[in-house]
Amino acid sequence: PYTTLFRSAVQEVIGSLPYYHADVGIVVTNNSFTKQAQKLATANNILLVEGKDIDNFPDIIAKRYY
Repeated sequence: PYTTLFRSAVQEVIGSLPYYHADVGIVVTNNSFTKQAQKLATANNILLVEGKDIDNFPDIIAKRYY
């Protein structure tokens, strides 16, 4: 079943950034994100990719980071 991705998924990525010495995090889902997850991601430089955008994932990365 497809479910909306909540803020906790974004929090997990934020928490893992220092461990992996990463500057950027990316969360991908085959569905969508809650508004809270979107706000948290924006505030912490986390890229969210929703189901409707998965086909464009390479272009999304290129536009944002290159």
